[in-house]
Amino acid sequence: MPRWLTLVITLAFCFALLNACAGPVAQTAQQNTAAAQPGQPTEQVLGGMYYHSGLPVTEGWNGLPWKASLAEFKALFPGAVQSKGDGSWMTGQGDESFFDFDITPEYFFDQKDQFIAVAFTSQDRKLTQPLVTKVVNTLGLPQNKRPVWTYGQVTVFVVHHSVVIRGVPPEN
Repeated sequence: MPRWLTLVITLAFCFALLNACAGPVAQTAQQNTAAAQPGQPTEQVLGGMYYHSGLPVTEGWNGLPWKASLAEFKALFPGAVQSKGDGSWMTGQGDESFFDFDITPEYFFDQKDQFIAVAFTSQDRKLTQPLVTKVVNTLGLPQNKRPVWTYGQVTVFVVHHSVVIRGVPPEN
């Protein structure tokens, strides 16, 4: 990657992080203490756990448990299509609500065809900064300089123009 692009991405993330820190704390606290409603596409942190649509991320994503087989994914989403030749799939149901943004997710499977991660990539680069700001406002400031949050074995991280939820740690 060219050095100038790395610098631009780093500056964009810093800008997003600084804007997130300046956001209304009271509003964030109110969002984080609201009761989770199953079936409602909301992101919140309750008792130190990140919930999506009322379910803890440690259980899986969108009704699919971590390490579920590709066959289980296809059964849950009959219209599923492979998005690239890299092991990523889409549900065939279009966008999902993710931090109040409608984005088509990519579901990733390892060499054993086990569900390991889901990624939300903004196709409109102008939406990346507001998306990252919303993630930081909801999940809180990262514990180190990198935009990474951990819930059990699940890792949520920001990379380039994507937010990735990795439910299965990489094998060494």
